[in-house]
Amino acid sequence: MRETDTAVLCEETGLDVQPMGDGLHIALLTLPPGRRMPFDAYVGYVAFVNAMPAAYGGAWIFPGRSKIGINIFPAFRGGPSAWLFARIIQCYAMRFGVGRFEAENYQLGQGNPEGIRSGAYWFYDRLGFRTTDGELAKVAESERKVRAHDRGRRTSPEVLRKLASRPMWLDLAQEPAPVFDLVDLGEAVMRPHVPTAGKDRSKVIAGKVQEVSRTLGAGDRSRWPVAECRAFEDLAPAIALIGGLAHWSVNDKRELVALMRAKGLRTEDRYIARLRTHRRLLAAWEQLVRAVEDAQ
Repeated sequence: MRETDTAVLCEETGLDVQPMGDGLHIALLTLPPGRRMPFDAYVGYVAFVNAMPAAYGGAWIFPGRSKIGINIFPAFRGGPSAWLFARIIQCYAMRFGVGRFEAENYQLGQGNPEGIRSGAYWFYDRLGFRTTDGELAKVAESERKVRAHDRGRRTSPEVLRKLASRPMWLDLAQEPAPVFDLVDLGEAVMRPHVPTAGKDRSKVIAGKVQEVSRTLGAGDRSRWPVAECRAFEDLAPAIALIGGLAHWSVNDKRELVALMRAKGLRTEDRYIARLRTHRRLLAAWEQLVRAVEDAQ
């Protein structure tokens, strides 16, 4: 088992064991406040079948696109692996309300020779993951038909590498949220005159925090728990960039403050739930990302 941040850093209060039936239990592992992702919620897992560790991995939960990955222990590879991953996906869908899952390129084989050798693309395909790229969809469908008539056929590495060039998606339920890349959101936050290190950076960020706090009417933050105060400060630079923030309704502002504080709670459940329902924030962040893409 490779070392993962959630397995190493998860505290007892962030551990949640979900019984899934048929001898399957999934231990969900939450990162502690101060070690979390800036925008999404990284929740790791270890799956146990009849008390034996069977698989581990994690999901990066965000409205509209929740990335998920899996590493299966040798004894459970083959027949049980698809069943196991399907139940893990079911666990995240039920526990966190995820409707759309993304399998990243690396999981499929891009830059991952083992993924190509094992035909990882077809593992995800059997579970219902599909590409949204029109050209790749045609390649996959053609290969799928050939494989249906020749069960022993192995897709060539060249074709698998092509198929792995784009992510795959599994849609279980409609998520009424814009889809954008969080890397681009991070870039949007770093662009506007924020020094990368040193006292100047700290000074700029402190100014953004105070600006956002005043605009949202956050009140006396010294009375908040330390973790919630730090979470507010971490998200403030991404909030400060939103145009017209001062003109948001009182309720939108109040909900945004609660959302920012929730990033510092014992688990990220409330953060995920509040983020999913704050359409105005998601739309504003999407606008920031599109501006970055247009500038490239």
